[in-house]
Amino acid sequence: MIYLNLYQVNLLTDSYISYINLRQREDRQEHMIRELKRVNIQADRFEAYTPDLFPDAKYDRMRNTTPGAIGCHMSQIAVMMLASAHGQHAMVMEDDLIFADDFHKRVEIMEQFLQGKTWDIVWWR
Repeated sequence: MIYLNLYQVNLLTDSYISYINLRQREDRQEHMIRELKRVNIQADRFEAYTPDLFPDAKYDRMRNTTPGAIGCHMSQIAVMMLASAHGQHAMVMEDDLIFADDFHKRVEIMEQFLQGKTWDIVWWR
């Protein structure tokens, strides 16, 4: 994993921004397009993985979760690996996200908090 230590962090311009979406969930894709436009963010669509793509025994311990959770987890890791390969942070979103009206202010607060720190994952809730 690449640890990026940026003294001046700009999460929306220095990150690979993507949302995870199953091919058959066009309704959620349309939702994300509207939400991203509303907050003026450009993001790539990542076609969500399904658990049948990972029959390997190392994923057996995850089999007690829902198939959707497995696919979501593996999709998030894939997006992070794409970002890492390009030397960028990853901003990974799920396709049912609703941005807070003050999203950009929250980003500014997070950027101030991260300045000068070494970090690998920030989990927004």
